Amino acid sequence: MGAVAARADDAVKIGLILPMTGGQASTGKQIDNAIKLYMQQKGDTVAGKKIEIILKDDAAVPD
Repeated sequence: MGAVAARADDAVKIGLILPMTGGQASTGKQIDNAIKLYMQQKGDTVAGKKIEIILKDDAAVPD
């Protein structure tokens, strides 16, 4: 009951919480660059849906 069908034009959103500032910034930037390189080489769609990366800086705070 009340199920909502996904539209074919919806993007698949992937959220990442990485250290982009502070002492661990190089690790976060390396991960971000690796994802960008992979998507550049392999494409940014899966099963006809665009992949959208959402990046949040955790400022190297473990919380």
